[in-house]
Amino acid sequence: MSEGVRLAKRLRVEVQEARANTRTSSWWDQVDVWRHGFVARQARLFDFEQFGFSGYLSEYARKRRVHRLNRNAGVLGDKLVAGLVLEAIGTPTPAIFGVMEAGQVVPLDRASERTDLESLLRRHDRLVVKPRDGSHGHGVLMVERRDGATVVNGSTATPLRPERLDRMLVSEFVEQHEYARSIYPHATNTIRVMSLREHGSGRPFVVAAHHRFGTRSSGAVDNTGAGGLTADVDVATGALGRLAALPGGYLPVGARVRWSDDHPDTGARVTGTVVPRWPEIIAEIKRTMSRLPDFGWVGWDVAVTADGFKIIEGNPGPDIHGLQLHQPLLRDTRVRTLFEARGIVSAGRR
Repeated sequence: MSEGVRLAKRLRVEVQEARANTRTSSWWDQVDVWRHGFVARQARLFDFEQFGFSGYLSEYARKRRVHRLNRNAGVLGDKLVAGLVLEAIGTPTPAIFGVMEAGQVVPLDRASERTDLESLLRRHDRLVVKPRDGSHGHGVLMVERRDGATVVNGSTATPLRPERLDRMLVSEFVEQHEYARSIYPHATNTIRVMSLREHGSGRPFVVAAHHRFGTRSSGAVDNTGAGGLTADVDVATGALGRLAALPGGYLPVGARVRWSDDHPDTGARVTGTVVPRWPEIIAEIKRTMSRLPDFGWVGWDVAVTADGFKIIEGNPGPDIHGLQLHQPLLRDTRVRTLFEARGIVSAGRR
């Protein structure tokens, strides 16, 4: 998709969402949202009446200014490079088996030979095939062998065409912990953990986290844009808050956020669930950040397993709709101090 087509599509959705907003507020209110750097969708996600515009990091600042906190963002932007770097510094991360080229898997180690995807699948039962530069779950394939058939994203009807997967990354499938599987078993349900560095000391800290869960709408992925759900994670305790269904994902464009205690497809209780090994996850995120001095703003995707956890990837330009839906970032004094010092938000914007 060309940049022009992508922009036209985004503009069309923005107008559609703005019109939906005016059913309950005036056009002047919508213009005020734009004037403060937010997109129309955020008028329904964020509580501007309670926290004001100044409590939230605007979409304009996220897109245009936050990148100042990272150097060499491409290191984490390329999932192959990122995976190799994380492995090298000792971060628990899924094994990378190779990269697709001309219908075959090109291995990353000297001992292995090129092989076809089906042969690799017979050895590992489940694989993840994803773009090196993808985001929001786009293009991710969960591939497995089930009763002698190849299943792609839960369906035998989806053909696997290795010749069309050039440059795609082939990696280990992470088997999630029972608590996450019991809530929704058909996707790997991950936690987005947002980390920054304190202004002055440079010490890493975790400011917020939210747990994503797949649904029948999202299929094999848990991203909210694809129809997944999100629950706040208490950074201090690892306890989950209420589950939110978002407009433009699980709900139609123009709808209001829908809150619940239970997963709508499985009926499993979410609110109050405590993420296993939460203190260890926080400690590892901080340790990993300390080994990556070029990065000051990263959203880490984490999957908890039966015997530990895996850091799936780090996102140097993360979407923060889900995070700020649960808590405005600029209410944290560490974040505000850092962002004001780096010129990301105005010192007078309170």
